[in-house]
Amino acid sequence: MGPAEKAELRKFIDKNLARGFIRPASSPFAAPVLFRKKKDGGLRLCTDYRGLNAISTSNAYPLPLIKDLLTEVSKGKVFSKLDLRDAYFRVRIKEGDEGKTAFNTPLGQFEYLKEELGEALHEVDFQQLKIENAQFLEKIEERNQDLLQQKMTVGNALQILNCYKRKLQTTMAMATRLVRDITQRKESLEKIEREFIVVEQERNKAEILNKRLRKQLAYYKVPPVLDYVHEKIAVHELENTIKIWERKVEIAQMALQSYRSVWQKAKMASRQLQALLPEQAAH
Repeated sequence: MGPAEKAELRKFIDKNLARGFIRPASSPFAAPVLFRKKKDGGLRLCTDYRGLNAISTSNAYPLPLIKDLLTEVSKGKVFSKLDLRDAYFRVRIKEGDEGKTAFNTPLGQFEYLKEELGEALHEVDFQQLKIENAQFLEKIEERNQDLLQQKMTVGNALQILNCYKRKLQTTMAMATRLVRDITQRKESLEKIEREFIVVEQERNKAEILNKRLRKQLAYYKVPPVLDYVHEKIAVHELENTIKIWERKVEIAQMALQSYRSVWQKAKMASRQLQALLPEQAAH
């Protein structure tokens, strides 16, 4: 076995040990392993079970007709797929028969815990399993119908739930707005109450001050304001009269000055006339 084959063998053993498909064994007999090349150039591990298959007795069972298979498939509405190559690894080997699948490798002896391709007994078990599964097709069809009915019921229920969900979301949004409005109004009421307390305190202070001022006003005597007003009016009239007479005096003084100027001129003219009269008498 070359290095590439050993590497592929180690990879296969590590992978299947981790998956729980094989386990170490110590069987007195075992099948050899070899590798075949794949179309893509990779290596495929093969177990030589020809010796085991030669002494194994195969089960005989009729093959199903294609027409019957198509008729059964035509009734189905929900289908599932099955990887037949991987399906063998989903069938557990009967406890106590694991040693029959032992195989030798350079890395040790191992045995299968799940069905493996190549062994005749495993192929018989898998075919028998398919036949047993075919017996439950009618029940599976009934279950499919129930499943479809339940799916429709679930769909209707989901629509109703979505409707109620939208209503609930709308209600929650409205409730959130109402809570916000209530909070704002509560804050406003608290603010009004605080302001009311302040106003009451100011009103009490104003009432106390008003009472004190009224008490002081009760003992306050009003002075003779009316007499003072009359005297003030008389003084004002007297002042106006004085101003009028002062103006008249100014006018009289101006007239007197004018008269004095005219009298001076007349006096000078009279003197000049007297001076001329003696001169005429002498001639």
